[in-house]
This record gives sequence, C-alpha cells and structure tokens, in this order.
Amino acid sequence: AISVWVINHLTNWEEAVAELCRVSRRVVIAVPNRRSLLYFSGAFKKFANAGVVRTDTSMGVLKEAAPPFSKDFSAKELEMALEANGYKTIRLRREILLPRIPGVLAPWYRGIESVLSPLSGVIGSFMIITGERLT
Repeated sequence: AISVWVINHLTNWEEAVAELCRVSRRVVIAVPNRRSLLYFSGAFKKFANAGVVRTDTSMGVLKEAAPPFSKDFSAKELEMALEANGYKTIRLRREILLPRIPGVLAPWYRGIESVLSPLSGVIGSFMIITGERLT
C-alpha cells in the first residue's frame, strides 16, 4: 500500500492519483475535507491576508509570497478519481485532527478529542480514503 498526505498541494492531483494507482494495489489518501470547519478558516485567512503570505527569509527580513496551493476535497471527487483508475473505495474515514499539545496540557487535549470525536463523521477536518484495485 502507498499512503500520501500531500495530494491537496498538487494542482495536477488527478495525475498523481493515477500514478499511485498504477504502482500499487492499495492506496491511502488523506486530504482536507471540504465539509470541514477548516474550510472556513482557510477562506478567512485568504481574505484577511488578501492573497499574500509573509514569510521569513534567511536574513530575518519579511518578504511577501503567494500562499501555497491547497485544495479541499469532497468524498465524491476522490471516489470518482479512484474509480477512473480501476479502484474501488474500501474505506472512507473522517478525522478531526487537532495540533499536538505536549506536557501538562495533554490530559485536556485528550478530553477535547473525546468530545469532538462523535462529530468527526460530519465535520472531520481530514478525510482518509482507502482504495483497492478491482482486478
């Protein structure tokens, strides 16, 4: 099996899925979920920054750069891409991924995760889809 978490950063993601399918019997793809609350977060950041991201250079001076490309997906889009390459979806899971919190805050984090867990099927921030070759 091949697993990737970068498909959402590729403008030619369909070609990448086709190549994954060509070289493996099973693929696991994780992408941002279009139905997630993170979708609104990204839209807000783009609006607030007017399409410009400030980045640090090696000299510590800020420069302006275009934001990195990132696409949010629907489950149907991914399923169709897999089907187009002779694959069937054998598992689709939505996850709420929160930033990792170290040390003393870890018990609070686990509590937050357990409260949000039932919502992951509806508003999960990421979808993890597993496809398997039909033949």
